[in-house]
Amino acid sequence: MPNIPIARKVVKECLQVKEDEQVLIQTWDHTLDLSDSLSQEVYEVGAIPFVNLTTQNSFLNYFTTLPEKYYGKTPRAMLSLLDQIDAQVVLFGPKDPKVLTMAPGERFSKSFESEKPVMEKLRERKIRTAYLPVGYITPERALNYGFDLSNWRSNNDQAIDVDMQKMAALGQNLASKLHNASKVHVSHSNGTDLTFAIRDRPVHVRDGIIDQEDVSKGNFTESLPSGSVLVAPIESSAEGTVLFDTSQALMGKMLKGFTMSFRNGKLASFDAKENLNAFAGMYRGATGDKDRLGWFSIGINPKAQPIGLISIDELALGGVTIGIGSNKDYGGDNDTTVGYSQTLSKATVEVDGRPLLVEGKIEV
Repeated sequence: MPNIPIARKVVKECLQVKEDEQVLIQTWDHTLDLSDSLSQEVYEVGAIPFVNLTTQNSFLNYFTTLPEKYYGKTPRAMLSLLDQIDAQVVLFGPKDPKVLTMAPGERFSKSFESEKPVMEKLRERKIRTAYLPVGYITPERALNYGFDLSNWRSNNDQAIDVDMQKMAALGQNLASKLHNASKVHVSHSNGTDLTFAIRDRPVHVRDGIIDQEDVSKGNFTESLPSGSVLVAPIESSAEGTVLFDTSQALMGKMLKGFTMSFRNGKLASFDAKENLNAFAGMYRGATGDKDRLGWFSIGINPKAQPIGLISIDELALGGVTIGIGSNKDYGGDNDTTVGYSQTLSKATVEVDGRPLLVEGKIEV
């Protein structure tokens, strides 16, 4: 999909930018064309864009040459800027994931600590945020992870070009079934057996639009493509094991056969068949409630097809995503800057004894 239609959808439909608002666009050197289109769309509604650039080289140098003692410094200039920002667009990078393998995962986790005051400021000021993982779709990433670049682009474009109203209706139906659930049971023929409670936590319908209902529930973030029903369960309620049947691109590698086991509400153990250190290094370097259940979601986008990237896999119709760590954006209590999730296909989900999904088929 060309940049102008995507930019217009982000500015006018997703963020619903208004005249005189200030919009931060966080871009990379390989996504400048899209940030130009976004800036133009922001100008055309009478608002003001501010573009913040990260380059591949500056990213690499930060994670490979900077002494770790300088991680965690308070970004005062960014915090001051956010006092004037009403909405933001985040474009993802880097262009080449090989740079992710050039530094230990522990360094990445430690560097995230400086993002904590930024995340708190975003929540405090209720800054509407749109994430665009289109910045991940590069020849370098496709080659590194073994993806077909053309199919990846097509998949992403089709998942964006979806009937948002129809998707939202399905999402609201699912959300009503999850609301106030005392016991959610996720199972799978591969041995997955996980339970948790939702109770009074807000259930968010991620349909690509940040409207007044979202704002009233404390949900100020979206992504394009979109399409999921998401909730931060009661963190201490998680019991059991999930064995993911999909692989996922992580830190320049494909994490395969990943499993997580929860005991007494905490992540008791984890393992993988291939590239476990892609997760383990990042996890070891993290602090805070990294070992607590973070979120649970069900995909509702009929055009998204799983490929091995969470930004697409979690949207696929009937897919079940389980995450740990950072969840305050969704109404949770976990105090950490790190989060990780992966998707389970063809899962069965029961809500207080009633089937919601049966082997990946939505039963509403």
